Amino acid sequence: MFTGLVKCLGKIKAANAFGQGKRFRINIGTLAESAEVGQSIAINGTCLTITSLAGNEATFDAVFETVNRTNLGKLRAGDSVNLEPALKTGDALDGHIVLG
Repeated sequence: MFTGLVKCLGKIKAANAFGQGKRFRINIGTLAESAEVGQSIAINGTCLTITSLAGNEATFDAVFETVNRTNLGKLRAGDSVNLEPALKTGDALDGHIVLG
């Protein structure tokens, strides 16, 4: 579950074809301090799962349908993206609840 509030800006380091989808390597900035493989982060409002983590850079895989139905298909290395971690039990509810 997400609140729709952007917590920080990330920077696309790589955006490469991966099967019929795309694999993104993103500098997630301060979110890396508490990030874990398997955690969900919304990238420009689209929920993706961290598949690997090295320092401040996280890797995410987006399937064909996600790439074609969101703005993720247009992202290139160097682009900035809005990042929002998933809501955790006990977190303050600000903004609005977003399910998806």
